[in-house]
Amino acid sequence: TLGAWWLKQVDSDQGLAFIREGLEKNPDSFQIHYMHGQLLFDKAKVQIDEHNGEVPPPAAKLLEEAFTAYQTAVSHALKQRPENPEEDPNWTDYMEADAIASARMAVLITRDYVNLQTAATLAKNYLDTFKIDDIVFFRTLEMAAEAKKQ
Repeated sequence: TLGAWWLKQVDSDQGLAFIREGLEKNPDSFQIHYMHGQLLFDKAKVQIDEHNGEVPPPAAKLLEEAFTAYQTAVSHALKQRPENPEEDPNWTDYMEADAIASARMAVLITRDYVNLQTAATLAKNYLDTFKIDDIVFFRTLEMAAEAKKQ
């Protein structure tokens, strides 16, 4: 993941190629799926910025792929995550942070580019799953509630 992050600084396509090679060799590594999502999202954001906030079709495809990568990361993380992560020395704070970051990014992509109510459902599910106080999830739920009032 670190190698892909550094490569993307020079060439985003090289970083993506590198992370995809990592996925081929480590398909169950949720942290590699998370980084794959990050690289795809970063590339989509560049295209969106170049189009003054509009989402051109290539960026939409990248966002969809990023969402899938984040969802896959969360799925694998939850399979690997112990019942009591804070009590298991094999489950590090970094692993927990990456699992939650994957969930956050899935919510943010859904909220900002797909559908607010769908994002709220996803946020609620992740709050229940991770049992944490998370500003991204809470804010998404607030935004959805405000939108329903209008």
